[in-house]
Amino acid sequence: MDGKALLNTGGVNAFPEIAEMKPVNKPSNDSSSAPLAACTAGPIRVTYRDTDRMGYAYHSQYLVWFEIGRTDLLRGLGTTYRDWEEKEGVYLPVRRADIQYKMPANYDDLIIIHTSMIRLTKASVTFEYRIHREGSQELLAEGSTIHAFVDKEGRVIRAAHRLLPRFF
Repeated sequence: MDGKALLNTGGVNAFPEIAEMKPVNKPSNDSSSAPLAACTAGPIRVTYRDTDRMGYAYHSQYLVWFEIGRTDLLRGLGTTYRDWEEKEGVYLPVRRADIQYKMPANYDDLIIIHTSMIRLTKASVTFEYRIHREGSQELLAEGSTIHAFVDKEGRVIRAAHRLLPRFF
């Protein structure tokens, strides 16, 4: 299903994995306020390679799903990691990751990833994630990641105003 691009000029996102994108609220660097941007990705099927012998999704797989949500959110904003790296020389390494596991995702489940950009400074960005089983509001996991904007040498740089100018 196609989703509407977040903060776009009314276009339709060409990536079918983005099921829904929510309108952007007024920017704020206060993480307790409404998110700066949000999207929903999925459904994504839990494959056999994602699971352990018990059929539960392996704990590190949630970080992969967080990345899917994060990259879909950026794509909905009209940009990609590839553009930042190749055109701007800016990289976005994870500085911190936090996951709270609530219920296991199982082999062959369809999951939905809700991603929000909750904080943006000139040198970093914070995303929050919530993963549900499709068709259920049962929370499987939630978490966050904090990323620094760095140059090719790994030095922290102030680049958010260049990469995401609509928020400044």
